Amino acid sequence: MAESQTNNLFSPPKFRGLTTDNGKDWIRQFDNYCQYKDYNEAKKMALFKVLLTDSAAVWYDSLTNASTNTWVNLKAAFETRYNPPEFMKYWHANDLFNTKQGETSVDHFCAKMQRLAKEVEADENMLHYAVINGLKPEIRNHVTRTQPTTWNDLVYHARIGEMSAPEPPPLDLTLAVKLEAIQDQLDQLTKVRSVSPVCVAGRSESRHESSRSDSRTRSQKRVRFDLSPDRG
Repeated sequence: MAESQTNNLFSPPKFRGLTTDNGKDWIRQFDNYCQYKDYNEAKKMALFKVLLTDSAAVWYDSLTNASTNTWVNLKAAFETRYNPPEFMKYWHANDLFNTKQGETSVDHFCAKMQRLAKEVEADENMLHYAVINGLKPEIRNHVTRTQPTTWNDLVYHARIGEMSAPEPPPLDLTLAVKLEAIQDQLDQLTKVRSVSPVCVAGRSESRHESSRSDSRTRSQKRVRFDLSPDRG
């Protein structure tokens, strides 16, 4: 793999300064990347400035020289500004107790829940409860039967429950085709029923017109009798 591709793979993303951006995670990734690249303080501060965009760039431009003269001061200013405020902890707490596993794997789900628990400084018991509550029903039943007491035990038994969970039955394509054909027939019947009253009315009106025409024809062909004496 080329060096440029490696840099793009591990380099931290740009930081916009939105309320949905996690400044704590971003600055940690930034520090790890600079340590991996063995950047000195000047190069680290230059990269930091480049990666700030939108409102974060505006914030940086408003800093005083005392905040930007060293990396220690600059990092402290960033953490003061972009560490999650108190109301964000309530947001993460809501996510912690309402997030469901869905179609993600047990490992991915547990890692996500660990991050949320760290944001709200939840203890291990709260994390256990939130994870068990969010697992798929069949996995949750397996975990609760084992009654894990540690985080490692919980993850271990959740993995076993995931491996032993029954797979959904394959879709019967023949049945699906039959259902689709039945639906098409129902659609056709609906169309016919919606059109038939008009057709009946048209046929009825045609019969009336034909009846009136026959009456006029019969009235025009009435027999006339000649009663003159010459005819006897």
